[in-house]
Amino acid sequence: MDEGTSNIGWIPLSMPGKHAVIAISGLQKPTSSTFTATTMTAIILGTAIPLLLFLIWNAVILGSIPDLSNSATLIDPLQQLRNDNGIVGPVIQVFSFFAIATSYIGFILGLADFIADLLKLPSGERIPLPYLLTLFPPLVLSLLDPEIFFKALDFAGTYGGKLSSLLAPFFYSYCARWLQH
Repeated sequence: MDEGTSNIGWIPLSMPGKHAVIAISGLQKPTSSTFTATTMTAIILGTAIPLLLFLIWNAVILGSIPDLSNSATLIDPLQQLRNDNGIVGPVIQVFSFFAIATSYIGFILGLADFIADLLKLPSGERIPLPYLLTLFPPLVLSLLDPEIFFKALDFAGTYGGKLSSLLAPFFYSYCARWLQH
């Protein structure tokens, strides 16, 4: 790819300011005895690793988008990385799998626990009913209409976001008044 067609120069402008704030706040003298070197290491690594991944992602995205004024074809950078025969392709596939799997596992465990609490089932026992109630209805709905997930996302994005933005100020005002009395 030509240097003239990439947008790699935008990477410094896309860096979020929160990482700078966290880095500067980490340089202050700790005021608590529980703030140790291990805590500082956790804070630094906990912000450095996502920042590094964010910068790599921006380099991939901004570096692989062609100049749209000269070309009508777009390149999918994620598909290019997946098709890479080197180490990058398998790493991207494994990362994508674990990103989806960990989200799915957490959601299923949380929802099954909520359903078990709702049904007042004994805790600590491995009862399949909450997991069946968690997994079976979405499976049936997705088999009946494979596009239902995209329809739900479209509906939630269109109306859910607008409704929450409309109702949030009223809710905050009500809560503030309720707490004062």
